[in-house]
Amino acid sequence: MYVNRFLNRTETWRWLDDLQREMNRLFDGYGFTPQRAFPAVNIRANAEEALVSAELPGVELKDLRLSVMNNTLTLEGVRRGEPVKEGESVHRQERKIGDFKRFLELPFSVNPDRITAGLKNGILTIRLPRREEDKPKSIQIQG
Repeated sequence: MYVNRFLNRTETWRWLDDLQREMNRLFDGYGFTPQRAFPAVNIRANAEEALVSAELPGVELKDLRLSVMNNTLTLEGVRRGEPVKEGESVHRQERKIGDFKRFLELPFSVNPDRITAGLKNGILTIRLPRREEDKPKSIQIQG
């Protein structure tokens, strides 16, 4: 029965999806939550630049550092938590606090002299202009 199931690719993927759903259901409610990379980022690009946006709620500008080398952007900093006051105890803490560091591979090498970044409402936006020599060039076809 299982051999026939693996002969059909559509059925194989459906079977794997069902298996994953069942595994997730088994672990629901047992305090197991998958770790997500922090901060969550989006990277978009066009012929001129790459645009990176990162969710950084609760992170202050003074606690952020950015650097770029070749086509790798490094985003690092500290996310501070609220201090626990006397007489309080932590019942649940799901928000990660402490140091973080992400290495993001960009789709091309960038011009480090023209990079701009801004933090507004917990969203860091970084514009990374493409190097002139890496921009696509159009080629005329003779005919």
